[in-house]
Amino acid sequence: MSGPLKIFISSPSDVADERVIAENVIAAVNVSCRDTLGIQTEAHTWKHLPPLTGLPENTIQKRINEEVRKCNVFVLLLYKRYGAIESGRKTSNTEREIEVALQMLAEDEPMILLSYFRELPPNTDRGGQEEKVRRLRVSLANRNIWFRAYQTPDEFRERFTHDLYHTILENFVFSDKQKALKRFWRFGTQEGITHPRLVIAYPPLDRYFMREEIPDKIWLKRLVSKHRI
Repeated sequence: MSGPLKIFISSPSDVADERVIAENVIAAVNVSCRDTLGIQTEAHTWKHLPPLTGLPENTIQKRINEEVRKCNVFVLLLYKRYGAIESGRKTSNTEREIEVALQMLAEDEPMILLSYFRELPPNTDRGGQEEKVRRLRVSLANRNIWFRAYQTPDEFRERFTHDLYHTILENFVFSDKQKALKRFWRFGTQEGITHPRLVIAYPPLDRYFMREEIPDKIWLKRLVSKHRI
């Protein structure tokens, strides 16, 4: 693909730790993929948007539409909040971003949605924002839209790292290279608590497979011996 893979992160204030983790994972994946796959990854968040405070509703929506629709991957992070709503507004910017992403899916736009929900504790006195989060999760499940639950920021880091690599290999790598890569990239998670839970390992390969004169193979000098996140 031409240009970097644009990954938009949508996240309200109560998952600020996860937002930083996501940006760091995207930066680390960029380092490991730009040489081996020729793919760069680039994080985008609300910080990259022009200031939106005080603008008319239609202007805010237009700017969010433009930014979200540029992305190749939309990463949604939610816990109890659905985003701050300014005085006089009906929806938060986070909610607007989510609506655009879901609309893109409905229109079969070429975008991958990765949604993550930190598990909510039992709560009989839920606020309006938490209710919206719970309803969204049910809605995604009913529409068979993929999402993951996690307990802690560390668990999110492990899951997102694995999911991002998988997303890149499955959706943004040419099939001939993907077939070759699967000979030596093995993805999986170990049972129990281990760190890191994701390891990209290169098992021994026959040197004939890695000979440079074979054009459809990954040659020896381009291999990285080991990479861990």
